[in-house]
Amino acid sequence: MKASQRAYESILKMIQSGEIKDSVVENDLTDILNTSRTPVREAIARLIVEGWVEVLDNGSKVVCKITVDQAREIYQVRISLEALLLKLAWSEIDRSLMQQLQDHTLDVITHENFEDMSEVLGKFYTELYAKSNNKLLAESITVLHNKVNLIKVDLINQVKKASCDEIMKLFQAIIDNDQQKANLRLEQHLMGSYYRLFGEL
Repeated sequence: MKASQRAYESILKMIQSGEIKDSVVENDLTDILNTSRTPVREAIARLIVEGWVEVLDNGSKVVCKITVDQAREIYQVRISLEALLLKLAWSEIDRSLMQQLQDHTLDVITHENFEDMSEVLGKFYTELYAKSNNKLLAESITVLHNKVNLIKVDLINQVKKASCDEIMKLFQAIIDNDQQKANLRLEQHLMGSYYRLFGEL
């Protein structure tokens, strides 16, 4: 693995865990990661592109902070872009994979292993990205997902179950090859996610 990739993964993990909450300082990270400046600089540049880090007017770099208004805008854009993603990927989506993901989601609900849903959704979006054959769209949606992941909210299990139920219905619509219903289920899930999130903020 290249040094810049190792630095990227380490810094991203620190951001996601909350170890880095504000300033992203190149010199400090060079010391922490025991590496040279170039890999750290390249890693930070990638994190900026992906929406994890932003550059302020004074040139300093900080972890992105998402306001309520920004989150509303993100979800509005996600609804449109992800509908397009689903449309482009539709004819090539692996229905057997959707069945596996639906089974996995049911297992998550049954055993309340809600932390496993990130793996389920990761596989779902990886499939859509691959089958949509549109790298720019995939990259744009990934940046929006990353920004949403910066919002830290502890949701109760009942709320997490509601999200899983919506995802189950989305998978079922894809398995049934009902594109209109799948679009509706996707939009309902994204709108539900937004309202659940901001009911907690």
